[in-house]
Amino acid sequence: MLLILIGIAMTHFVSSESSSSINMNEDKIKQGYDVVIYLGEGIFFNVINERHSLVLTKLENNRVETVLYSSPQKVSFFVGEEKKFNLNNDSYYDLSIKLNSIEKYGANFTIREIYEAIAVSGVSENSSITPDSGEDEEAIGNHLGIMRDHILIGLVILVLLIIVVALLILKKYRRKKILTKA
Repeated sequence: MLLILIGIAMTHFVSSESSSSINMNEDKIKQGYDVVIYLGEGIFFNVINERHSLVLTKLENNRVETVLYSSPQKVSFFVGEEKKFNLNNDSYYDLSIKLNSIEKYGANFTIREIYEAIAVSGVSENSSITPDSGEDEEAIGNHLGIMRDHILIGLVILVLLIIVVALLILKKYRRKKILTKA
């Protein structure tokens, strides 16, 4: 019984630690996918055969700041705002991201793969995008590394607990066997 409770607790610990990164499959992204991203966490997705991620870096009452990775871009969104991105430097937008709402610790986005021609004009679609120096990418790598370390520590603790419980059961069984012989 104790072993079952420990297993459930460790499963919850491991699953809650790994929930900070979400992998979206290509079908979801093509249809448009609503997702809540929590502060300091991100989602991973493939668009035009490349791996990308969106990380929530700042949360305010009506505005959020994110970093869109493949080539890091800082992007600010206001509630209800949708932005389009050209990820492969052709004449078409490949990705649409809309901030639907802001919650207590996260933000709800709709992320969708698109294929829309970029209109030629003097005003940029994404005027609040700035290339990133790579510092945020290092911070995200550190965050993911810490998460991985927590998961590994949890798994090591689980394995050690299983070994201890197994040894206790084995010891009890041997003691019982010795008492029955005597």
